[in-house]
Amino acid sequence: RNVGHAVTDLRSGQVQFFFIDMVAADAHLQSGTMRALALTMPRRLTRYPDLPAMAELYAGFDMTGYLGFAVRKSVPEAIQIEINRRTVAAVATPEVTERLRAMSMEPAAMNLDEARTYDQAERAKWGRTIRLAEIEPE
Repeated sequence: RNVGHAVTDLRSGQVQFFFIDMVAADAHLQSGTMRALALTMPRRLTRYPDLPAMAELYAGFDMTGYLGFAVRKSVPEAIQIEINRRTVAAVATPEVTERLRAMSMEPAAMNLDEARTYDQAERAKWGRTIRLAEIEPE
Protein backbone atom coordinates (compact mmCIF):
# COMPACT_ATOMS: atom_id res chain seq x y z
CA ARG A 1 0.00 0.00 0.00
CA ASN A 2 1.06 3.58 -0.39
CA VAL A 3 1.07 6.79 1.66
CA GLY A 4 -2.35 7.83 0.35
CA HIS A 5 -3.88 4.57 1.58
CA ALA A 6 -2.13 4.92 4.95
CA VAL A 7 -3.48 8.47 5.40
CA THR A 8 -6.99 7.27 4.53
CA ASP A 9 -6.65 4.37 6.99
CA LEU A 10 -5.44 6.73 9.72
CA ARG A 11 -8.23 9.25 9.18
CA SER A 12 -10.88 6.51 9.12
CA GLY A 13 -9.57 4.88 12.29
CA GLN A 14 -8.37 1.69 10.59
CA VAL A 15 -4.88 2.31 12.00
CA GLN A 16 -3.83 4.38 14.99
CA PHE A 17 -0.43 5.49 13.71
CA PHE A 18 2.09 4.90 10.95
CA PHE A 19 5.53 6.00 9.83
CA ILE A 20 5.54 8.53 6.99
CA ASP A 21 8.31 10.56 5.38
CA MET A 22 8.29 14.23 6.29
CA VAL A 23 7.85 15.44 2.72
CA ALA A 24 4.56 13.52 2.47
CA ALA A 25 3.51 14.41 6.02
CA ASP A 26 4.23 18.12 5.84
CA ALA A 27 0.97 19.26 4.23
CA HIS A 28 -1.04 17.17 6.69
CA LEU A 29 0.89 18.57 9.63
CA GLN A 30 0.53 22.14 8.40
CA SER A 31 -3.23 21.75 7.86
CA GLY A 32 -3.75 20.01 11.20
CA THR A 33 -5.31 16.89 9.67
CA MET A 34 -2.53 14.79 11.16
CA ARG A 35 -0.48 15.06 14.35
CA ALA A 36 3.12 13.90 14.49
CA LEU A 37 4.30 12.12 17.63
CA ALA A 38 8.04 12.04 16.96
CA LEU A 39 10.71 12.11 14.27
CA THR A 40 12.56 8.94 13.37
CA MET A 41 15.83 10.80 12.92
CA PRO A 42 18.39 11.35 15.68
CA ARG A 43 17.78 15.12 16.02
CA ARG A 44 14.89 17.56 15.88
CA LEU A 45 14.18 19.37 12.63
CA THR A 46 14.62 23.10 12.22
CA ARG A 47 11.13 23.22 10.69
CA TYR A 48 9.52 21.47 13.69
CA PRO A 49 11.64 22.38 16.72
CA ASP A 50 8.96 21.28 19.20
CA LEU A 51 8.63 17.79 17.70
CA PRO A 52 10.85 15.36 19.63
CA ALA A 53 13.19 12.93 17.94
CA MET A 54 12.66 9.25 18.76
CA ALA A 55 16.31 9.15 19.83
CA GLU A 56 15.34 11.42 22.75
CA LEU A 57 12.94 8.71 23.91
CA TYR A 58 14.78 5.61 22.71
CA ALA A 59 18.55 6.03 22.59
CA GLY A 60 20.13 5.08 19.27
CA PHE A 61 16.88 5.11 17.29
CA ASP A 62 17.62 6.30 13.76
CA MET A 63 15.47 5.66 10.73
CA THR A 64 16.62 8.52 8.55
CA GLY A 65 16.29 8.59 4.80
CA TYR A 66 18.81 10.27 2.58
CA LEU A 67 19.07 11.56 -0.95
CA GLY A 68 22.12 11.51 -3.15
CA PHE A 69 23.40 11.08 -6.66
CA ALA A 70 24.47 7.70 -7.97
CA VAL A 71 26.53 6.97 -11.05
CA ARG A 72 27.76 3.77 -12.65
CA LYS A 73 31.02 2.36 -11.31
CA SER A 74 32.52 2.93 -14.76
CA VAL A 75 32.28 6.73 -14.39
CA PRO A 76 35.84 8.00 -13.91
CA GLU A 77 36.76 9.03 -10.36
CA ALA A 78 37.60 12.58 -11.52
CA ILE A 79 34.05 13.03 -12.81
CA GLN A 80 32.60 11.59 -9.60
CA ILE A 81 34.68 14.05 -7.59
CA GLU A 82 33.51 16.96 -9.73
CA ILE A 83 29.83 15.96 -9.41
CA ASN A 84 30.32 15.70 -5.66
CA ARG A 85 32.12 19.06 -5.48
CA ARG A 86 29.32 20.83 -7.34
CA THR A 87 26.65 19.10 -5.27
CA VAL A 88 28.32 20.06 -1.98
CA ALA A 89 28.63 23.66 -3.22
CA ALA A 90 24.94 23.75 -4.18
CA VAL A 91 23.77 22.28 -0.87
CA ALA A 92 25.78 24.97 0.94
CA THR A 93 23.92 27.83 -0.75
CA PRO A 94 21.21 29.60 1.28
CA GLU A 95 18.64 28.97 -1.49
CA VAL A 96 19.10 25.19 -1.50
CA THR A 97 19.43 24.97 2.29
CA GLU A 98 16.20 26.95 2.69
CA ARG A 99 14.36 24.82 0.11
CA LEU A 100 15.48 21.55 1.71
CA ARG A 101 14.44 22.75 5.16
CA ALA A 102 11.06 23.83 3.75
CA MET A 103 10.67 20.19 2.68
CA SER A 104 11.54 19.04 6.24
CA MET A 105 15.03 17.90 5.29
CA GLU A 106 18.25 18.83 7.03
CA PRO A 107 21.04 19.45 4.51
CA ALA A 108 24.19 17.44 5.08
CA ALA A 109 26.75 17.38 2.31
CA MET A 110 29.35 14.60 2.29
CA ASN A 111 32.51 13.98 0.34
CA LEU A 112 32.70 10.76 -1.69
CA ASP A 113 34.40 8.72 1.04
CA GLU A 114 31.86 9.84 3.66
CA ALA A 115 28.97 9.07 1.29
CA ARG A 116 30.34 5.60 0.50
CA THR A 117 30.87 4.83 4.19
CA TYR A 118 27.38 6.07 5.07
CA ASP A 119 25.79 4.09 2.24
CA GLN A 120 27.59 0.90 3.26
CA ALA A 121 26.56 1.34 6.90
CA GLU A 122 22.92 1.93 5.92
CA ARG A 123 22.89 -1.13 3.65
CA ALA A 124 24.36 -3.26 6.44
CA LYS A 125 21.89 -1.92 9.04
CA TRP A 126 18.81 -2.39 6.89
CA GLY A 127 20.05 -5.69 5.47
CA ARG A 128 20.31 -7.02 9.03
CA THR A 129 16.83 -5.69 9.85
CA ILE A 130 15.37 -7.29 6.71
CA ARG A 131 16.98 -10.65 7.55
CA LEU A 132 15.85 -10.54 11.19
CA ALA A 133 12.29 -9.68 10.16
CA GLU A 134 12.43 -12.37 7.45
CA ILE A 135 11.18 -9.91 4.84
CA GLU A 136 11.09 -11.36 1.34
CA PRO A 137 11.64 -9.13 -1.70
CA GLU A 138 8.50 -8.62 -3.80
